[in-house]
Amino acid sequence: MTFFRFAMLNVKRNPKVYGPYFFSSFFAVSMFFIYALLIFHPDLSGQINSVNGSMSELATIGFQIS
Repeated sequence: MTFFRFAMLNVKRNPKVYGPYFFSSFFAVSMFFIYALLIFHPDLSGQINSVNGSMSELATIGFQIS
C-alpha cells in the first residue's frame, strides 16, 4: 500500500473529520486572496477614503493586518 492510497482511504473513511478541515482551509485561503486582492490592486492602492485621514489610515492598516 502506497502512502497516497493510505491517505485517500483515511479521507474516505472519515469524511466527518476531514470535511471541516478542508472547508476551513478553503475558507482561509479564499479570505487571504480577497484581502490580498484589495490591498495590492493598483486601482485601489491608497484609495480607502473616509471622512478624515486617520480613519482612512486605520482602514488600510486593518486590511494589512487581516
